[in-house]
Amino acid sequence: YRRYLDISASVCTVYFDCKGVHYSREYLVSAPHQVLGIHFSASGPGELNLVFSFTSPHPVTIDTNDDCLYMKGQAPSQAIRYPLKVLEKIHGPKHEKYPEVFDEQGDLRKDVELVKYQEGKGIRFATGLQVSHVNGNCRLENDKVIVKGADSVTVYLSTTTNYAGFNLSPTDGYPILLIRTRTVLDEIQPFRWDAVRDSVISDPSQYFSRVHFFLDDEVDF
Repeated sequence: YRRYLDISASVCTVYFDCKGVHYSREYLVSAPHQVLGIHFSASGPGELNLVFSFTSPHPVTIDTNDDCLYMKGQAPSQAIRYPLKVLEKIHGPKHEKYPEVFDEQGDLRKDVELVKYQEGKGIRFATGLQVSHVNGNCRLENDKVIVKGADSVTVYLSTTTNYAGFNLSPTDGYPILLIRTRTVLDEIQPFRWDAVRDSVISDPSQYFSRVHFFLDDEVDF
């Protein structure tokens, strides 16, 4: 079992052997294509049996459409990072620092929620997952993508949000977010995995190796 991170290439790779089969996984994030990609391969034919699904700490809805799996949800409109027992020990005007938790007298509000989800508030997000494979079969079942007997599998993940700016309220609804997500996944489909990986390597390389300096072995101070 080996994990390998090539920072200059922006690619993470995992290799391992199991029951005489050599497996590999490549992970990357492509800025030009706006996707997270994972490529699975095996040394033998039909050795890949994979299941993909979504989980989230936020309330979400899972949908399927054509060959894609979608997750849409909303981030909290309020999230207090500290537990109540820590906040109660704060010195000074508690209401000014945490008006959602303390009233003007500095007393703890009734039914306070450290994490709150409110309709129309909080960032909405939509994530799409698309799977392509060589040989074997792939099906959508019970909010999962199930791949059986494939030689290689490529997964792309795209996420969009309705963030409009630090001083603006988000307005775009889920239909628009889903369209944006699907558009990104559709646009990357014509590209082979090798081409996507090469673009990830070449995209940041213009910022690397721009400066070189050398120190002499002997330095007098």
